[in-house]
Amino acid sequence: MKALLKPLGWVYGAGIHVWELGWRVGLFRVEALSVPVISVGSLFAGGSGKTPLVAWLAGHLKGSGWHPVILSRGYGRRVKDPVVVTPDRLEAMDWEVCGDEPLLLSRQSGCPVAVHADRSLAWTVFQANGTADLVILDDGFQHRRIRRELDLVLIDGIAWFHHRDFLPAGLRREPMAALRRAGAVIVTKIERINHHQAIKREIRRYIGNRPIFHLDFSIRAFDYWNGRKLVRREPPREGWIAVASIAHPESFFQELRRQGFQLIHAIRRRDHAPWDEASVERLIRQCRRVDAERVVTTLKDWVKLRRYGLPVEVWVADYGVVEAFEHDGFLSYVMERVGGHRGTETRTGHGQDTDGTRG
Repeated sequence: MKALLKPLGWVYGAGIHVWELGWRVGLFRVEALSVPVISVGSLFAGGSGKTPLVAWLAGHLKGSGWHPVILSRGYGRRVKDPVVVTPDRLEAMDWEVCGDEPLLLSRQSGCPVAVHADRSLAWTVFQANGTADLVILDDGFQHRRIRRELDLVLIDGIAWFHHRDFLPAGLRREPMAALRRAGAVIVTKIERINHHQAIKREIRRYIGNRPIFHLDFSIRAFDYWNGRKLVRREPPREGWIAVASIAHPESFFQELRRQGFQLIHAIRRRDHAPWDEASVERLIRQCRRVDAERVVTTLKDWVKLRRYGLPVEVWVADYGVVEAFEHDGFLSYVMERVGGHRGTETRTGHGQDTDGTRG
């Protein structure tokens, strides 16, 4: 199958080169917002860890005195109008209106999330009723229309060697040389690979002395869904069905097993897969078939499952950034890059560099 997809990957790659040329010669307009902008993105499609890093970063910057707003595309939502998700309205918001990841991001970070495919429009709508002194672009590396102070680019250490072909044959969205736009590179899943030094050497060819950080994820705690709210508890370890609708569900299942969970069955679903009455009924039948007492799932799944009543216990894993990441200088580097732009005046975007970053 991959061999059949390779020609499509070549076509995609040729189109990306033309797109890149358009940015270089100034065919596309770059818009500068009135506050500093950080983009979190990747060269690869799929689960490199963008969403948990955005939530972690927004929450820590908020704790440091900033007032961030996250701009998200809202992938998979069924309403096309712009919408703003705020922490005080999470229970009232429906994933079909805003998407699953904006709900997750706002819950984990405590920050508002403005949602639309046009991030500039999302920012405009947010400004009508909200204030922020910092914008974080979720999955923003290819969204070059908005100028940014800092491009943080995540590299999935596994995808780097095994999925390097262009979409759809592989997972790569842009040429490796696109890393030259990065302010810093973050290699994820570093603990699961044994060739991280080779990755770093190749990355250095494109970014020079700019920093490379390491990042991994783990399940930090569990919440029990009592039908009204999530309650932080320590779960038992036996009698489980695990369900995950994420890019790499096997990583989630492996982490559960590493923490001692005895999984009777694991259900893999495509990333962002919706839950409806039919899929919930299939889950219930599966629980009965294997005599499972409990379901453990991701927060991305729970925001869609919570409207349905399940005749088994439902637990949600708090899956996020390993806290040791705080101590390697990453946060201080980010704050140093954006701190000098705090309180800047509104910019028009004229006379700026065409690569999408400010000098």
